[in-house]
Amino acid sequence: MARGRWLIVPAVVAAIVGALLGERGLWLYQAAKPLATLLILVGAWSVSTALSSCYRTAIVVGLAWCLLGDICLLPPWNAFLPGLGCFLIAHLTFLVAFAQGVRRPAWWPATLLCLALGATVVAALWPDLPSTLRAPVSAYVAVIGVMAGQAIGRAWRWRGQGAKARGARFAAAGAALFLLSDTLLAWDRFHAPLPLASLWILGTYYAAIACIAHSVRLPSVASADMRGVEG
Repeated sequence: MARGRWLIVPAVVAAIVGALLGERGLWLYQAAKPLATLLILVGAWSVSTALSSCYRTAIVVGLAWCLLGDICLLPPWNAFLPGLGCFLIAHLTFLVAFAQGVRRPAWWPATLLCLALGATVVAALWPDLPSTLRAPVSAYVAVIGVMAGQAIGRAWRWRGQGAKARGARFAAAGAALFLLSDTLLAWDRFHAPLPLASLWILGTYYAAIACIAHSVRLPSVASADMRGVEG
């Protein structure tokens, strides 16, 4: 498990470098982008001390949909709508995970804030969005906004609850980073090119799914197990 985690960083770096190199690095990007997501998925599934088996399963299924989305968006396919659909299902699956053990919505202000941020981005991009993409993109933004709001609200509700609070903070950070990554992606794709776009988009994306995957782990139990081994 530890060795697998160490492979994630080189895979992420390779994906970013491949993307920045353009055509020269296409082969590297095509190989490393899904590989990095797969390694993060395997890391979440391999955790022996998970918050709960149901939570871990939901997160892993969500990461699997992210992996499918990554593949859809790779050149030469560049299948935007299928990729968008895969990520929409991923966010719905994450929402199922973040709804476990807490009311829905966990905290209204967080949900409303995330939805408002998403609506602001869509409004800014609206003139640049092709008419065929306006409805799918709007639906996607609504789903990721609710997912992020639930994750942040859950972290707020569980603050001060030890290991549960730590995992919830990672999930909230991951959801917020996902929202940021998709905002950067949409801005770069539909409005205006961003400098070093691949660095910022992929960097925030992998940080997002890594945080969400890490939220599966129950640190207090893992630490106790480690102390037992060392003793």
